[in-house]
Amino acid sequence: MLKAKDIMQTDLIVVNKNTPFIKAIELIAKHRITGLPVVEDGMNLVGVVSEKDLLVLTHHLITQNLDEIKKYTVESLMTKDVVTFHPDDSLADICRCLVENPFRRVLIAEGNKLVGLITRKDLIFTAVGKDGLKAMSTITTYL
Repeated sequence: MLKAKDIMQTDLIVVNKNTPFIKAIELIAKHRITGLPVVEDGMNLVGVVSEKDLLVLTHHLITQNLDEIKKYTVESLMTKDVVTFHPDDSLADICRCLVENPFRRVLIAEGNKLVGLITRKDLIFTAVGKDGLKAMSTITTYL
């Protein structure tokens, strides 16, 4: 059975809680991702900021209400109670979590230390990868 450590992304783009929100928006846009783990020294996980968290402030950018946005940092927007999994947790459990919750990624941690993340796409691509598609075509033959 596959585990989180088998497919988790480990080359992570992260921010700290004092990062200006505009920088977080730039990172999300540049890397075409949907959220950023928020860490302190030594990759200690303190939260996550998602594109949805940043959307309210994006409205201020679009409407040119720049005075309103200068005071915001990632800390003022981030979700602090983050669902995490251990590297040895099963992909089935992670998949179930993502089905049952609105978020698009789960963070993989050992204690408080962030070591990876898994997105919905990671799970889908793993399930329908080369071998997955071969297995699925065999199954559909019998349906």
